[in-house]
Amino acid sequence: MKYLKIHDLLRDVCMREAQKERFYHVVGQHSTQGMYIKKRVFVPRCTSMEKVLHAMKWTLRAYDAELPNLGQNGRNYWRWEIHELLRNLCLREAEKERFHDVVGQHSPRGMCSQHHVVTLGSTSNGRYLDAMEWTLRACGDDFYLGNIFELDNLRLLVIYSKGHMHNQLPSSVNLFWSLHTLVVYQHYNMDVHAPVEIWNMPQLRHVHFNGFSWGGDYRGALCLPNPPSDSSVIMENLQTLKGVKNFKCDEMMVRRVPNIKKLGLIFDQDGVIESLDNIDRLQKLESLSCTLKIFIPGKGYFCFRKLTFPHSLKKVTLDMCNGKMEEILEKLSTLPFLQRLKLFNGRFGTHKWETVEGQFQSLKILSLAHCSDLEYWAMESSHFPSLEHLHLRSTDLNEIPAELGEIPTLKSVALEYCSASAVKSARRMIEEQEDLQGDELSFKVVVRLREMNEELHGLANPNFQVTVRRN
Repeated sequence: MKYLKIHDLLRDVCMREAQKERFYHVVGQHSTQGMYIKKRVFVPRCTSMEKVLHAMKWTLRAYDAELPNLGQNGRNYWRWEIHELLRNLCLREAEKERFHDVVGQHSPRGMCSQHHVVTLGSTSNGRYLDAMEWTLRACGDDFYLGNIFELDNLRLLVIYSKGHMHNQLPSSVNLFWSLHTLVVYQHYNMDVHAPVEIWNMPQLRHVHFNGFSWGGDYRGALCLPNPPSDSSVIMENLQTLKGVKNFKCDEMMVRRVPNIKKLGLIFDQDGVIESLDNIDRLQKLESLSCTLKIFIPGKGYFCFRKLTFPHSLKKVTLDMCNGKMEEILEKLSTLPFLQRLKLFNGRFGTHKWETVEGQFQSLKILSLAHCSDLEYWAMESSHFPSLEHLHLRSTDLNEIPAELGEIPTLKSVALEYCSASAVKSARRMIEEQEDLQGDELSFKVVVRLREMNEELHGLANPNFQVTVRRN
């Protein structure tokens, strides 16, 4: 929207409120004193060049005088919007004095050494993000948010933590009132703590912590505090929370994040995990990644047997922590929209898995990794009517069911570090389908071995590939 017509009384109210919030400054109409702390600067077309130059010179002098008080070591980030002609004039003069860095035009490598950072109206989100990413990495060993900028219109922020002492996001993060996406990278195996003010950011949509590896080693997580009891902010826009530790999914949280679609969670505290019983109330949840590392004396590791999953789920990734696979598979098989299922570190107490008609109707991707004691798998092709990709890694399966090759939607089967008998049965499945369909099959089998095995390697053909792990 460029402009609109409103009643003069409403206009007067808007101008008074804008003045209170320091929302804008009009060159030639407002006093130049305090102009540098305004969020926006407008230059009317009728403004003389003399007034423009006077305002600009006064502002630069005032802002430079205030610079030591606004940040540490003179590193400050400031964004404002000005007229095109005034912008060009300012940039020419400022470049001579090395006064600024222009995102998208100058290399970000010198950005930290500049006194000011200027973002132009034509700067793309990608260029701006690249510059901010590089600068946050270069400016210090710890989170540098509290000292560097007040970017009211920032939509996406990526933070890199290279420090191993201070792992607390500053409370000033909530000053980014327009922020949609927050991404945190942690280079050490440590947790990062978010401030309670994060629950006062109603525009926030996505929070990602890139440190935890699903099914792998623990590399830290994001710790979210409980929302303040005196705050009634509903995070209606929040859709993603990934890499979050000990997320308390109690009734208050369910009401606070009603539209959450993606959850990536890890738990290592008894008591908090019990709140997962409410997860079925998140009726818009589509993706769930969760690992539980809670050892309860006398009961062993906590598993998912008590959970009821919302029917809206499309993607599920679970680290079973030695939990029984039969119980969780029975629950997951009834989810009508489930398309991707990945399970790690489970065990089959009965040593077999028997599927029946009507289960996994929408499942396209199935992955079982380090799931022990599975020796026998009984299935029919109609049990997985939509399956496209199957991945088995380090399982104890003795034989791949021949009915797997009869699934019309199947595109690939990956066997990684499986037994020799399982590999040979997969080769027989290929031979049966080649006899029925010819040499060009609609799917392929890829086998990965821990070490060279001439017998298994000799089974390879265009539809059956055999590779060896590289050291």
